[in-house]
Amino acid sequence: MIQQGHSIILNAGKLHMLFENGFLRYVRLGREEFVRMIYFAVRDANWGTVPYRIEGISTQVDDKAFEISYEAICQQGEIDFRWKCNIVGKENRIFFSIAGRSHSNFYANRIGFCLLHPIRNHAGLPIEIEHSIGRTNSYSFPENVSPHQPFTDISKMEWELESGSAFLDFKGAGFETEDQRNWLDASYKTYCTPLELPFPVLVRPQDEVSQSILLKVEPKPSFKKHGFSNKHFLSISDNHSPLPAIGLESNKDALNPWTINRLKALKLSHVRVELKFDLESWQTDLKLRCAQANMLGVPISLLVFANENRTLLSERLSQIAWSTFDICEVTVIDSQNKSAGEAFLASVLPVVKSFFPNIPLGSGTDFYFAEFNRQAPPMDELDFCSFSANPQVHAFDNRSIMETASSFEDVTKSAKILSGGKPVHISPITLKPRSNPDATEELSSERQIQIRVDERQKGSLCAHWTLASIKYLSTAGAASASFFQTTGNEGLLRQEEKRVFPVFKIFEFLGRYKGGHLIHSFSSSPLEFEGLVLRYKEKIYAVLANFTAEPITINFQDKSITLKARELKFLE
Repeated sequence: MIQQGHSIILNAGKLHMLFENGFLRYVRLGREEFVRMIYFAVRDANWGTVPYRIEGISTQVDDKAFEISYEAICQQGEIDFRWKCNIVGKENRIFFSIAGRSHSNFYANRIGFCLLHPIRNHAGLPIEIEHSIGRTNSYSFPENVSPHQPFTDISKMEWELESGSAFLDFKGAGFETEDQRNWLDASYKTYCTPLELPFPVLVRPQDEVSQSILLKVEPKPSFKKHGFSNKHFLSISDNHSPLPAIGLESNKDALNPWTINRLKALKLSHVRVELKFDLESWQTDLKLRCAQANMLGVPISLLVFANENRTLLSERLSQIAWSTFDICEVTVIDSQNKSAGEAFLASVLPVVKSFFPNIPLGSGTDFYFAEFNRQAPPMDELDFCSFSANPQVHAFDNRSIMETASSFEDVTKSAKILSGGKPVHISPITLKPRSNPDATEELSSERQIQIRVDERQKGSLCAHWTLASIKYLSTAGAASASFFQTTGNEGLLRQEEKRVFPVFKIFEFLGRYKGGHLIHSFSSSPLEFEGLVLRYKEKIYAVLANFTAEPITINFQDKSITLKARELKFLE
């Protein structure tokens, strides 16, 4: 019997896939991925995904077919919703059906199926979509990150890859597709219910949801079956890129001598400091945060949160002796809207420029790329654009987190287009969301702090994701990246314990070879391992990361290098 948290490889004719936690991942024909994931979710009134547990799982599995059934129980707070699930796979077909019933009163934004399409081999591909009225139209999966739904009113989908053609049939609800790279996910998501319908909706006891998805794949006559390959290699090209200016976010901790010495070794380009006037303690907070930068001898990347009241902004800014701080850049954030607009910038930019003359000035959003993509600020008076990022807007498991790193390449390239080629800053980059731009309920300040902390910050996952993220940021030409906090549960180390987290070693590696260039590299299995390769003073240095729970051997530079489970290996 398959236990929750465990995974198993399944076959449906020539298709193979991973079954994990009740869902299907990585549906492939040979080595070509057709579907990234099929799953279902209950999303609460704040778009939070309600956790679930699996009970009563029943399986019939052989080497060519399978049938799995189980009950999934979604419970959190007032929410109690339960699913009867059945998945049948055979003859290159998968049929996934769900029948759910509510056992309580609650508000929800979405209940039902989601299907993820992988980006790398689908971007730009043509697709045929049949709509609810029976009409079929031709479209293409977006190459640049689409700000809004590229496909709506979906009943069926049909597209073709190198190894075969695929067909999807959705039943039980209206479906549409969004580009999840807006939130850093490496997928297009076809989901229900369409966003044009009102939300949240009241769900009552005994309300029912019944849906199904049929996937059929027809192999081409030229197709030759290949299973999961055990051969891993990291190849490099002649292309190279400068690394972005790497910084960390300051907090209010007083740094001790041990911490100062460790952080100085990172050779940071800047320290990110927020200035939020709506906090009563804004002056004290600013001084404490800037003190960290001064102790480290690192310039300050200042983020000023303001509204359109230029008189109040000038009055507040005039209360600080800015000449005592080394400010390398200023980003202005609209504290009352999701992204900075023309009226806001017209009001605040003259004030900010008067206090910070001849210092690069940028704007954008403190939220996600979605907000920037849907309302990019006018760039005429700006030197750079800025938005934040994290890998856990939609999913929280290790696999989903690691998948997101490659999306940094896509959002950076799309941001460059929106900014007219001006530098792209991603600030901050965190492991968990810091806030929710689409929340419909207020959270207490204590709860907001709780939801920012992830214990995996202290482990190998954070280090692996950071390594891969820096690789793709650099490949796309990001100018600046401000990562985690300096210390504490959201940082790189615990100074009271004199303990650095594994992610610290990634930044320490970059510090040792600051001024080096990233050599573009290709991982044969980027969901299992990655490599960051630098050229510094005509020598090559690299760090490899094994994301899996098993040892793997990687061929790199004509050498076979074995990595233990979850290992980071530095080649210096």
